[in-house]
Amino acid sequence: MILVGDLFTWGFGLAVYAWFSTWTGFFVMASAKRVRDAGVGIPSGGRLIIYAWLLFGGVGDFFYNALIGSFVFREFPKWHRGELLYSHRIERHANGSGWRRDKALPIAELLNAADEGHIDL
Repeated sequence: MILVGDLFTWGFGLAVYAWFSTWTGFFVMASAKRVRDAGVGIPSGGRLIIYAWLLFGGVGDFFYNALIGSFVFREFPKWHRGELLYSHRIERHANGSGWRRDKALPIAELLNAADEGHIDL
């Protein structure tokens, strides 16, 4: 028998995983992009870690978009528009209007501070 407490525990655990993997994965990928753009070679062992983190962070970002993003913006993701990641939703709302724009702009500015040009404003 599944108890409500078990569902809450799993949901909370999934939300924490999504938050941690999304934000740490974002900073790992932004740093790797800066290193690549600077012309510095990334050793194969480092690339393996980056690709593994891309998978880990990408899955977390998908769940973060579905769980946390749905709570923050009070709507479900637009899957049919290709809005799979949280950045896609932030970009849509940051370039939109209304109260969702007011919530998305500070997040877009934070993402752009870490990875210039990540969100097109």
